Amino acid sequence: MGISFSNIGTVGREQLITSGSNGEPNWSYIPSKGKSTRTQTEFVSEIKKLAQKAANATDKTEQDAISRQLLQLRAEYLSEVAPDRKQLYQQAKSAMKNQNANPKCKG
Repeated sequence: MGISFSNIGTVGREQLITSGSNGEPNWSYIPSKGKSTRTQTEFVSEIKKLAQKAANATDKTEQDAISRQLLQLRAEYLSEVAPDRKQLYQQAKSAMKNQNANPKCKG
């Protein structure tokens, strides 16, 4: 008996693009420290607007757009408590670059 994570990061049945064609992360969907500029009241208001839009959505394209907006809003909300993923990503990228330049790390 395990936990299924198969639908995490999906919009409808399509895989959500969390990185661009260049391989860099799409930070609009990834919670990272300092992203939020809204108050709690503004978040509640925006969630209500999206819920109303979702209730009135008539086609899949509109529903998918609302789902993406919701994911962006969630990432912004979670950024209040999220680690600085952008900085961690840059540090890891730099470490990998330095490791590749180190002759002791080559196989």
